[in-house]
Amino acid sequence: MSPQVSMDPQNFLVAAIKTLQDQMRDMSTQQSFTIVDSNQQVRVQGGILPSGDFGLAVSDVFGNTTEFLPSYSSFYSGSLTTSSTTAVSLPNSPSVAAIIGASGDCDIDISSLIVVTNDTATCNLLVDGAPIGQVLSLTNNNAGSIACNSAQFIRYSAWTGTVLTPGLHTFSTTYQSGTGSLVTFNNSSLRIAPI
Repeated sequence: MSPQVSMDPQNFLVAAIKTLQDQMRDMSTQQSFTIVDSNQQVRVQGGILPSGDFGLAVSDVFGNTTEFLPSYSSFYSGSLTTSSTTAVSLPNSPSVAAIIGASGDCDIDISSLIVVTNDTATCNLLVDGAPIGQVLSLTNNNAGSIACNSAQFIRYSAWTGTVLTPGLHTFSTTYQSGTGSLVTFNNSSLRIAPI
């Protein structure tokens, strides 16, 4: 049997445990944290950042700060096929709901292994249901089938000439065939990285 421990507030161990409990309670409701160096300079911030974004910011000894924001991604390992000559949304096509930060900007990575025979296969990007433009395309003017892994890295503001309103946005894809023959998109992925 353990000896009884005095609950005297002056007891160092009891005081340390009480302090730790208070800090844990405060952290459970806190939305931000900071880590400072020995000179009391902030080196790491997490949670709600001064820019209004939610993420992680790291500062070097010269005061240069880089923010790291969560990225959002969707991947479908199967085949998406269509013979539609108009852009259509296909079941299982990648779609991402992403929180865009204070800058209103993001990087977009999109890729697919496209298979096409004597036609053009096209993948388009939509933001909040509105078409933004063609992001992937493969043309084959021969009777034989060809496959090509197609990928695109896009900065939203550079591509559209504008930024998004900060907040939640949905990014999705549509697909189409140029002349109506069957086109296939394999291993399709979409990643949104707020900046």
